[in-house]
Amino acid sequence: MIILLCALAGLCALLVWLVWDQRQTVGRQDLEIDRLREEKKAVFDLMHELGEAFTDTMGVEDCMRIVVRAAIQIAQARSATFFSLDAVRGVLRPGISQGPFPALLPAHRRHASQEILPALHPVFQEVMDRGWVLVEDCAADGRFPRIGEEEPAVESFMAVLLRYRGEKHGVLALANREDGGHFIDADAEILRSIGAQAAFALHNVGVYRQLAEKQRLDHDIEVARAIQRILLPDALPRVEGFEMRAINLPAQRMSGDYYDVFDVGDGCTGIAVADVSGKGVPASLVMAMCRNVLRTTARGTGSAAEVLRRVNRLLVPDMGEDMFITIAYMILDPAAGRLTVARAGHEPPLLCREGRLTEIAPPGMAVGIDRGELFDSVLADCVQPLQKGDAVVVYTDGVTEAQDPGGREFGREPLEEAILASARSGAKAIADAIVERLERFRGPAEQSDDITLISLYAEG
Repeated sequence: MIILLCALAGLCALLVWLVWDQRQTVGRQDLEIDRLREEKKAVFDLMHELGEAFTDTMGVEDCMRIVVRAAIQIAQARSATFFSLDAVRGVLRPGISQGPFPALLPAHRRHASQEILPALHPVFQEVMDRGWVLVEDCAADGRFPRIGEEEPAVESFMAVLLRYRGEKHGVLALANREDGGHFIDADAEILRSIGAQAAFALHNVGVYRQLAEKQRLDHDIEVARAIQRILLPDALPRVEGFEMRAINLPAQRMSGDYYDVFDVGDGCTGIAVADVSGKGVPASLVMAMCRNVLRTTARGTGSAAEVLRRVNRLLVPDMGEDMFITIAYMILDPAAGRLTVARAGHEPPLLCREGRLTEIAPPGMAVGIDRGELFDSVLADCVQPLQKGDAVVVYTDGVTEAQDPGGREFGREPLEEAILASARSGAKAIADAIVERLERFRGPAEQSDDITLISLYAEG
């Protein structure tokens, strides 16, 4: 009887212990579930915060400041640092930090912004190779030498490579738990989740930046095109005894080509073809200034070189150091049958007479390079008599530098051949022949620069 009672008592005790142990297990599971829920919520909160903060002006630092703060809170770490990757040089550079991040190398202790070559620190090399690393106890790991007694030690460490679609952005590293314990596998797993979200966000930062830049460039191009359309003459004036044809084919990438034909008084006509360095709105604004100054100074002046001297003096003060203009300016005097040519660094006009081509190449330098004395002394007029059947072509380098799909340039020879083959048929035929030859040469290749030319034919 006594044995039976003892057995029953033992059985009861065992049942009580089993119930207690089950409750403890359930309690631990509930705590683990609660922890996982909190971590899941923290990751979603991070995604939400990144989404809320994301704009086309958000930069890498703004993005990583949010990520670093969230990583510390979720992993309960004392400190975190984002090391940006210089892919060209293959080095990591400490960037956004929060908390007293311990020195990992002696040089890093002396200079907080010291670059780190992953090969010199095996832990970082492991991150770059494997994608992440977890060192629970750094004191037992020979890869973390003690830097100094006055420096905070690396007690526990984990890091993740921020990589999206093969593009590496950097490393997010966490050091030392707030409670003094060690990071564990669960912490590393949550860090990898944070790293995946951070890498995606950094990828989007780059995409938005490229999109914003493209939109800005597209806007500049549209404004520049509008300016150029306004500046170019709607129609060429009729000059007795001469035929003229002007062609302007804007490239998809806006440049600063400009041409003009206008009355300069005394029965003469000014003819200008210019190319402004640079692209977009700045080039177009300089082109607009050039047009206004040229038209203002040209009237009543019989020397083409003197006109360009005045243009240079007036434009140089308002031009940037990296900007210049090449101009070929000609004054056509139909009564005298002559063409006065000055050239400020531009392609020399080509004269076709009786089946032969020659350059009209007076000396000169581009507008905007020199403020006065040298420019004035170099520039000179070339007076070219014209006779019946003569043809003159002035063009920008967009003609000779046009490229085919293989990257070969059109060059001077095909241009000369087109002029010689069509010179007897007049100005329109010459311009059309050049354009047709260019289009056949270029084929499906994108036009990389404006193509501008003026052909002049003496009908007699």
